[in-house]
Amino acid sequence: MNLTRKEIKELVVLDALCFDPPINYTFRDMKLYTRHPEAVLLREYDGERLIAFCLGHADNGNIITIDVHPDHRRHGLGGKLLKTILKEFRSRGVPFAVSQIALDNLSSLTLHKNLGFEIRHILYGYYPDGSAAYQLVLPLSPDKD
Repeated sequence: MNLTRKEIKELVVLDALCFDPPINYTFRDMKLYTRHPEAVLLREYDGERLIAFCLGHADNGNIITIDVHPDHRRHGLGGKLLKTILKEFRSRGVPFAVSQIALDNLSSLTLHKNLGFEIRHILYGYYPDGSAAYQLVLPLSPDKD
């Protein structure tokens, strides 16, 4: 997918509202992730304003990020986006979904666990500052919604 510079910047700005450095993505990171040949990007808008997005790669089932603007949290947008990307992965025959979540991101951890994800590993030193993340995995089957 080839996004415009403006579209990539829009994603980066929202990501910076959702995650502090070093967890948030740079323009360069976002450009690379969105240009991946199997990138899946789901976006939610309130009028012209981007309020949420989910980015993943269908070749390996990796969910790169789920971002919801702080003013729009607790309304089900993150769950809606996560369910939609899982459905897309299933339709492409992806055998499992994988997500990495910072140890202190309890809302994302709860969301993933409620959808059946299980913690498989703690990835020590995952983030640039040396902090750790949970690696969660969800087996996907083509007949589930």
